[in-house]
Amino acid sequence: MLNKYLLTAIKVFNDSSRQASLDAYEIEGLPVTFQDEDFENHYGDFLAELQGIALRTRDIDIVYDYITGSLSDVLNWNGFTFEQYKIIFTAGHEVNYLINLKRNIEKYVENIQDYCKRDNYGEISEELIEFYERTIAGLSPVKDPAFQNSSHLLRKSDFENEHSFLDRFNLARLKVECEKLPDTLTKIKFMQDQLYDYRQLEIEAKKDVSLKKIVSNSHNFEKLCTIELERLHKRLELEQKYPHHILPGSPTLSESFFAWNGSDAELMELVAALCKSETIKRSDGKKTTFDELLQLFEKMFNYQLKGPRTLQPNSMELDKSLTPFLDNLIDAFEAYSLEMDENKSKLN
Repeated sequence: MLNKYLLTAIKVFNDSSRQASLDAYEIEGLPVTFQDEDFENHYGDFLAELQGIALRTRDIDIVYDYITGSLSDVLNWNGFTFEQYKIIFTAGHEVNYLINLKRNIEKYVENIQDYCKRDNYGEISEELIEFYERTIAGLSPVKDPAFQNSSHLLRKSDFENEHSFLDRFNLARLKVECEKLPDTLTKIKFMQDQLYDYRQLEIEAKKDVSLKKIVSNSHNFEKLCTIELERLHKRLELEQKYPHHILPGSPTLSESFFAWNGSDAELMELVAALCKSETIKRSDGKKTTFDELLQLFEKMFNYQLKGPRTLQPNSMELDKSLTPFLDNLIDAFEAYSLEMDENKSKLN
């Protein structure tokens, strides 16, 4: 729309030499005027378009291509000639109008050209980089005071809503979120929910233009999601067929779904008791050492001891227990047993 508006404004300036009416211009059947606020409104709408594209694609090259493609006619315009400048001085009472018209045309064409400049190395202009980075950060994309509070530009809440809604059907993000789930069956349910939500959105989008825009930007989401579900179903089938075989991508203890929440001393106290009691044995029949068990727990909980790797109970403090952590575990087990008994009595 900005392309047509600026081209029409240029035509108005050129037609003034032929005494044409300056108010008899239309774009797509609608009358248009060329006051300062009209230029600001059209340019503000254009900036909002760029914001939306930047947020949807997260790709500055696509933003650049959109500008150069949609405003190619304006970008190829060579400016006013010296003969056209003479028009201003022969326009009589329209001279102020034409001076202001020329100033606005040149101002906004120059703004667009600034976004499309490339340096000697083919790098995108600093102006467009700044616009893109401020947009992604949720800031006003331009420093021009005339547009700082423009109603055309997206507000911070619009950025948050647009970003979260677009991410809603971003398969790459969903796969990362899906892989955090504990088991394959839960992952399948998660992806199925996303697919059903998308199909419902497609139906609603037939009546809602804003939703249609979102659906059109979620390229091939349904096909890609279906393929991902096929992969997960195949994984589940293999897991059920070979329950003792760990498949690539399947959750394991070494991937640390759990974290040690105690101290170094408490971990070593627990390991020492297990080692001495020989509760945990090696598969080759050899006796498990304290250090081996300690390494096992560190790997299992992705935990690294910060102090010495030897248990050093303070035997001089006779009034204190040598096994405070194990004593606490006994208390916790007794409390758990009492709780289970209480639950049973309630059921009875």
